[in-house]
Amino acid sequence: MVALLGVSRGLTLLFSSSRSFTTSSLDDSNLFSYTTGGFAFGNYRDSLDGLDLYINSSQVYQEIDGYGAAMTDSSAYLLGNMKSKDSGVYNDLMDYLFDRKTGLQILRVTLGSSDFSLQTYDFAPNQDYDTAATMAQRGDVDSLLKNFSIDEAKKQLIPVLLDAKQRNPQLKIMLSPWSPPKWTKSSNQYGGGSLRGGFEDTLAEYYARTLKSFSDAGLKPWAITLQNEPTHNAAYPSMLMSPSTQVTVAQSLKSKLATYGGADIKIIAHDNNFDVWSDAANVVNNAGNSVDGVGFHCYNGQASQVSSYIASVSSNGNGNKDIHMTECSGVDTNESRWGSMNWWLNNIFYPMAKLNGRSAIAWNLALDPGYGPRLSSAYCSNCKGVVTLSSPQNFMDPWLKLESQILLMNHFSTASTDLSFLGGGKARRIGMQVNYKFSDSGNSNACLNAAAFAAPLQGSVLSPPSKDNQAPATKRVGLVLTNSCSSTQVIAMALDGRASYYGVEPGVSSLVWTAP
Repeated sequence: MVALLGVSRGLTLLFSSSRSFTTSSLDDSNLFSYTTGGFAFGNYRDSLDGLDLYINSSQVYQEIDGYGAAMTDSSAYLLGNMKSKDSGVYNDLMDYLFDRKTGLQILRVTLGSSDFSLQTYDFAPNQDYDTAATMAQRGDVDSLLKNFSIDEAKKQLIPVLLDAKQRNPQLKIMLSPWSPPKWTKSSNQYGGGSLRGGFEDTLAEYYARTLKSFSDAGLKPWAITLQNEPTHNAAYPSMLMSPSTQVTVAQSLKSKLATYGGADIKIIAHDNNFDVWSDAANVVNNAGNSVDGVGFHCYNGQASQVSSYIASVSSNGNGNKDIHMTECSGVDTNESRWGSMNWWLNNIFYPMAKLNGRSAIAWNLALDPGYGPRLSSAYCSNCKGVVTLSSPQNFMDPWLKLESQILLMNHFSTASTDLSFLGGGKARRIGMQVNYKFSDSGNSNACLNAAAFAAPLQGSVLSPPSKDNQAPATKRVGLVLTNSCSSTQVIAMALDGRASYYGVEPGVSSLVWTAP
């Protein structure tokens, strides 16, 4: 574990030919091993004969915003506790989690309390329920929000976020609300209910002030979702929000963001499960430019249903909206690490990438061995964090354990690193064809899966591939390869007509190189 936490290799190796590997065996010595070199591409040839895998950088798809997890109150509490107990271990863990080459690129942050908080709270408390209705009717938003403050977030959440941002200044912060202030809701409770009629503008102002306050604290958000799981009426902080209400709130919020200097903050609708994709399409098809994209959750339905959403919005001229995977939780099923990794690969990482997903975000960056801390109303009693950390309530020795999701994020982050901060551009998914005919073994079963990415070394646009064997490199290419067979498979692969042989060991590999 200590060796793994020292995986950061510096920015100079961003452009080195390299391979990172996680074994599918029970041997923990290869959780995320890194080596340079190990493969080389030959000269250009205009033929696909005998290839198992062909990467085509002239086929350019969606930009990649990154891979990440949710910084819930529970996660911030555990990390803060580790910092106070052993700052050395904390710093090592944070260096690893937010390494610019291999680490998390997005943090989804709960706006107010969620089911994984230590207590319920919001940022505008102590408003009388009946008086609020009168104020809302006459549009007195300032009086409604007179008690607004994010001081509760400054206790644990914001200090840990600032530590993360210090390690990766490009880190994207996405805010997601579970419940607005109780007095804005029909239930007058954190759990359940819907937004009271006439409070749409008040809610948009509440969101806008939260975004500005986070910005003032040094954490300008990259995006905000309108409501977590707006069809789920739960006992823990939650709220129902119809597609039409999402549209109204988004339109109000979009206009307010410009006033607060946040016109570039993305507004993400839906933030809900695959099976209710039609709600996502409904919002997008009616919100115009007020919504920048949609987020999906994994708990009901399948990723393949995103294709139905794409068809619906594309037929209405809205196919340019961003697609994100905003939540999926690991759970403790006593499955092997490789079994868990396979599930995430086949149900989240690969399908979402191939369905134009720009991100994949897991729930709960950190939880303790007791699957918490969490509210008593939370019904997920076996949710696992991206990392498991010891806590005063549930002690663990050693103090931390890396779960399967973080290892996969390491691989996908490695392959899709954003080079904007070095004068290059964002990574994009590029074309890839797998033939499933392994060259040396004759094995024809579908052991192999892969996703390919490329980022320009200079500027924001990928240059067309060059047939000139002496041409200088213009792009950084990343490939995530999975071999689900029990033995190494030697494959013939090519990028834009330049071929190489590579032995894909059982497990997950991420390969990186530069190319013309």
